[in-house]
Amino acid sequence: MNSDKVHSWGVKVFTRAGISGVVYDIDIYTRQGTVAVCTMGQGGYVELCLAQNIPKIINYRVFFDNFYTFFEFIENLRDEYEIDSCGVIRSNRLGEAVLSSDSKTKK
Repeated sequence: MNSDKVHSWGVKVFTRAGISGVVYDIDIYTRQGTVAVCTMGQGGYVELCLAQNIPKIINYRVFFDNFYTFFEFIENLRDEYEIDSCGVIRSNRLGEAVLSSDSKTKK
């Protein structure tokens, strides 16, 4: 066994917090569980787990960073959970969406 080889270990803690910073839900990811059965990968799985407890009665909005933003996930939140969402999307997650060029948007 090579003693210089780094062995990664640990847990990732994902939270759902309100605008005040109060944590309402938590999910601890340890590389084991049902992530493999989700077609949206780790990010989509974690966010859907955290979002499923949000009541549908009130018009809630979820904001997240580019790790979690892709069209299938946003559509699922809207269609299945009736939750509006907003996030920055990475260029490699646009799918077949056609956007205006940078030169057009700068005008």
